[in-house]
Amino acid sequence: MTDSQFETALVARINLQLDLPYFTEPQEAAMISWLVGKVAGYIPQSVKAFILDAADGIDADELGRLEDVLVSVLNRYIDIPWVPESIEEQLLRPVVQACLDLAKDGMSLTEVD
Repeated sequence: MTDSQFETALVARINLQLDLPYFTEPQEAAMISWLVGKVAGYIPQSVKAFILDAADGIDADELGRLEDVLVSVLNRYIDIPWVPESIEEQLLRPVVQACLDLAKDGMSLTEVD
């Protein structure tokens, strides 16, 4: 799966789970796409491969720890202009959660399409 396909499928999965009040679906998709583009560039290929190949899943404790670490690391590298760090974390967390949802047992990024 290419980076572009990974990002497109991830945007679709997040958009299904997220509803931003006062925005149309195309506006939501554009904002999610922008944020996913920022985040995906910092996710190493090895982590993407792990996410896509975790066929047997990982448990909730592992997901929670990994989520906290990834959000913290990404928040250090990604700057959203005029947005405080605490809000950036709240915006990054759903993207990281969607990535990690793919590693849960029975989930597949390609099932979104």
